[in-house]
Amino acid sequence: MPLDQVVIDQNGPLPITKEFEGKSTAQAMLFVSGTTFTPNLAYCFSGVEVFLDNVSVGKVELYTSQSGYRHMALPARMLPVTVGLGKHAITLKPLDMNTLTDKYDYFQVVVCY
Repeated sequence: MPLDQVVIDQNGPLPITKEFEGKSTAQAMLFVSGTTFTPNLAYCFSGVEVFLDNVSVGKVELYTSQSGYRHMALPARMLPVTVGLGKHAITLKPLDMNTLTDKYDYFQVVVCY
């Protein structure tokens, strides 16, 4: 029986860290979505790096050719992880110094067992 566990469901800014209780020892997927913006630069990457228990498990990134402070939806991404039972923490951090977030950005991370 599938089990989904919403861990992060909130506005920014980044970084965001949330703790949760692992519900299974089976392979799981993290479903990650969010929005970011970039400084007044065209042609740069913007995105989020995802950490499980302080270990990077992947990135959600977007290459933008638009300049200006426009909030953009990142492509939703599924990241394979092994969670295990017990306490864990998920952290979202800006991909780099070109990634900006504020209270108008929104992030969601769901653990799918």
